[in-house]
Amino acid sequence: FWALQYGPVAAGAAALAGVAYRLYVDDLAMLCEGARQVFLSLVALLLACTATSLVVEAHSCTALSGRDRGPEVADALAPLPVEVEVMPGGEWRATGLDSGFMRDLLEEMAPGLV
Repeated sequence: FWALQYGPVAAGAAALAGVAYRLYVDDLAMLCEGARQVFLSLVALLLACTATSLVVEAHSCTALSGRDRGPEVADALAPLPVEVEVMPGGEWRATGLDSGFMRDLLEEMAPGLV
């Protein structure tokens, strides 16, 4: 349902700002060239979302993954409000906090773990 709701809004904002739009709102931000397009796309998104009763919120990536040492990562992140899924072979995916924060924390706690 996301694409049905936000897709037309993002496509319209891209057209208004003159941005070569692909599929996601994140692509729209990445494809802007210069301050004018950034400003126009931001204003168009806010207006269109308000007009269609859709929510606009800032977000950051909240997942970090790796190919091995999953049990060690799970142990290191255990005190935090983080879920660590460890797959067979040691692959892992941690969610719940900002990915940059988790990466920096793991590097500090156990250099070479990430």
